[in-house]
Amino acid sequence: MVGFAAVAGLGCEARVTRLKAPPDPKSVTFVASSEVRSVVVGWNDICVLMADGNVRCKRDWRPDGKRGLMSFAYVAGVKDAVGVSVGIEHACATTAKGAVLCWGSNEVGQVGGDEAVVRIGRPVPLDGPAAEVRVGEKQTCARLATGAVRCWGAVAGTDHAPPTPIDWFADAAALDVSTEAVCTVTKAGVVRCSFAGARPLEPVAEGSVARAVALGRFRGCALLADGTVQCFQLQRPANAPVTGKVPAFGEAVPGLTDVVQLGAGLSHFCARRKDASVWCWGSNNYGQLGHGDREGSNAPVPVKRLPDALELSVGGDRTCARKATGMVVCWGADLLADSMYRALTGIQSDPGPPGPHDSLAPEELRVPMGGTP
Repeated sequence: MVGFAAVAGLGCEARVTRLKAPPDPKSVTFVASSEVRSVVVGWNDICVLMADGNVRCKRDWRPDGKRGLMSFAYVAGVKDAVGVSVGIEHACATTAKGAVLCWGSNEVGQVGGDEAVVRIGRPVPLDGPAAEVRVGEKQTCARLATGAVRCWGAVAGTDHAPPTPIDWFADAAALDVSTEAVCTVTKAGVVRCSFAGARPLEPVAEGSVARAVALGRFRGCALLADGTVQCFQLQRPANAPVTGKVPAFGEAVPGLTDVVQLGAGLSHFCARRKDASVWCWGSNNYGQLGHGDREGSNAPVPVKRLPDALELSVGGDRTCARKATGMVVCWGADLLADSMYRALTGIQSDPGPPGPHDSLAPEELRVPMGGTP
């Protein structure tokens, strides 16, 4: 199958030209949408959790490092996965039995062990089954089935830390991790955050019941039970008292209601609403807000051509969503940098500076068949 790529046109009109056909394009087939359980977006990668429990990532983590026509290679050593989290240079998966498998860059032990790079999914020794794993820049944390939290890598200023209990997160029902921040939602719906290993703060107003938390690089947001969203800085407020309880410092996102799912990239956030629409806000240098241009917005704006989102994934400067039809669409940074990948998948992009390979509105993401787990 021959795809297309958009290039700069004359005036305000975009001109779309046909890419050269890849070798033997008729032999390329694509994974059916029913075989994809979920798509997970990281800062530099996109991974696909398959219905059979295997994981495929656009970045090739195979030991020989060679990439042929495969745009999504299987991650060796990962089987029976039920969840995936992707960071800047490493990723982790949880299995049906509660194991955590990690791979990628291991500069400070964020994958576990001492090797500089781990190219296959390797188990992390935990003291109980994990319900969830979340990957940050240089640290990784798992929420155990008991509600306890264990973090490893760069933990509270210590590199190569083994899985370490974080005592003040003992009853977590949800978890997210950023550069130096770890936030949980307790079983009672309280958002609790630790910045750079310090004692936790509760940024969301007392009495609010949260269901989820999503962390960007400098800000985090919480999804509340009433369908609204509150956001906050990932640092102790400058005017916070030295002693005693720090007042809540979360602020409501105006006009955003009926939210059922929330996601965070580096500097943008997206929310899926009950009516299946997706709304994004924040930075938009790479088109990650999905509304057709590169203008950022402090207020949520609707994503173009996406009235029927059933699942949302946000990371780095990209966003992906699964539509009601099962189709996966993505938008944002550098999705079209690999010309062979473009030709195989047929993705198109609105052209224009600063990057000709950014997709400013949702484009279909297809996973080529082939390869072995």
